[in-house]
Amino acid sequence: MLVQDAVKCGVRLVASESLLSDVKGKYIEWLLPGETVRPEKLRRMVTCFELQDLPYPLLLSDSYEQYPEGWPYRNFGVTEQENVRVIPCIEAWQNFLSSGTYPSRGLAGVLVLQSVFKACRGLMDASGFEGGWPHFLLLWRALLEAASQQTDTDWCLILHADYTGLVQEPSFEEIAVHQMDWHMLCKRDHALLGAEKLAQIAAAQKVIGDELLRQAGEEGTDLSTGIWPAYRQMIAAL
Repeated sequence: MLVQDAVKCGVRLVASESLLSDVKGKYIEWLLPGETVRPEKLRRMVTCFELQDLPYPLLLSDSYEQYPEGWPYRNFGVTEQENVRVIPCIEAWQNFLSSGTYPSRGLAGVLVLQSVFKACRGLMDASGFEGGWPHFLLLWRALLEAASQQTDTDWCLILHADYTGLVQEPSFEEIAVHQMDWHMLCKRDHALLGAEKLAQIAAAQKVIGDELLRQAGEEGTDLSTGIWPAYRQMIAAL
């Protein structure tokens, strides 16, 4: 369990040193304020973990929806017949980075080993809600990096299951913040992508950005305040 509280500018993750040292249990679940999961989540995901031959560090729940271009969500498309898919943690991060998306079920759809929770320090160093905005790509990077460093296996499991319900449509501002995070992380982890892929991503970010600015302007958003000047500058530089 991760301690959490709500603040005026958004959500702040709180994980004290005592929590990291005193946390109990073999598996850890994250729930942010307002998030709910179906009652069967823990039972089914723990069963999935326990039936594996290896102590996989991370288990994700997957779904089936498709999302508009620019939305930050993705699914792996694990079918009911396939049930469980295994993928290296570093490959999962490369997928997230190259597409600029993260699992649609979010942290509420995850179960991790206690060792992963402690390795990523409860995500309290990941700047996941800096400035009052969610920075989920940063949280996923920190989580998958910690999972990839586990000694027994660095592969994660993806389960065909939905325990959180439909995702909400992101606001224009949330999309813009996410796009800026994606742009920054592509620069940070450019070695994982290569020059050709980076050029393709920049072109996609430009298309998404131009359309987002057009839609936000038509809806009456003041593009001279808040995050918008920085976002406009980023798009103009692409």
